Amino acid sequence: MKTVILALGLIFFSDFAAADEAGRDAFTLEILKKSSLVQSDLRFPKETSELGIFSNLNNAIFKPTGDGPFPAVVLSHTCGGIKMADVKPWVEEGLKQGYVVLVIDSMRGNKNNCFPPTPVPFVRRVKDMLDALEHLSGMSLVDSQRIGAIGYSQGSMVNASLSSKSAVETIKPGSRRFAAAVGLYGACNWPKGTNKAQPEFSFSYVMQDTDKPLLYMSGADDNETPASACETELPALAAKGVPVQWHLYEHTTHCWDCKSLNGFSKTDFKGDHIVYRFDKEVTDDSMRRAFQFLKDHM
Repeated sequence: MKTVILALGLIFFSDFAAADEAGRDAFTLEILKKSSLVQSDLRFPKETSELGIFSNLNNAIFKPTGDGPFPAVVLSHTCGGIKMADVKPWVEEGLKQGYVVLVIDSMRGNKNNCFPPTPVPFVRRVKDMLDALEHLSGMSLVDSQRIGAIGYSQGSMVNASLSSKSAVETIKPGSRRFAAAVGLYGACNWPKGTNKAQPEFSFSYVMQDTDKPLLYMSGADDNETPASACETELPALAAKGVPVQWHLYEHTTHCWDCKSLNGFSKTDFKGDHIVYRFDKEVTDDSMRRAFQFLKDHM
């Protein structure tokens, strides 16, 4: 395992690289502007629930012991939705750390949101998170200035976009902003050629106008959302003084905390063969890093 904590002036990039990133970001914003939300807004409960063995996690809100106000965190699921065995440990840790926890469910009854055209568009998922932030901010038990986000895979990319001022303003003008965000095994971008059906398509998740604290954690053996793309995007942000951290886990695949999917294999939308390996040590360490990052930046 190795940590890369990126600092101002660490790396300088060529004008060509900067122009390429700016062009992709501009293209991304155009896509966001033209995207339709399609589905109606989610509805969140006014009251919190008790976390138990058979708790329904979908769009539920849980609180730690005490009266608050507490910091809060929204957990943003993978393209496969919420799986109790994988998400519940994160809820438990959040409560242990003193956070109100909202487990957002953007799936709207769909079993899979992994293959384009996705039934729940990316822009809809970002708007869902901003709506969740607004809802939590109105709850008396929540400290509205200390609300963060932790996301997994597709949820990680959603969180990266939440850290961009222009992306948030495009999707929900005038919205509140998350204080800090964390992403596990997410892509930083899809460069041209990623989608074989649309080879000219490119998309940025980590935007160059990111202005909120962002922690990304990646697996070196992850060929679903390769860490290699982040080696350019995140240093570019850090060179501008943005509070970005990136951690790379060696010998680690995509979905390393997915106990329910240990050994799972598939062919992804890029045509690559993917295998998941659950890793308890990496899961525990990534959980520790995630909540420490929120504590340090909220």
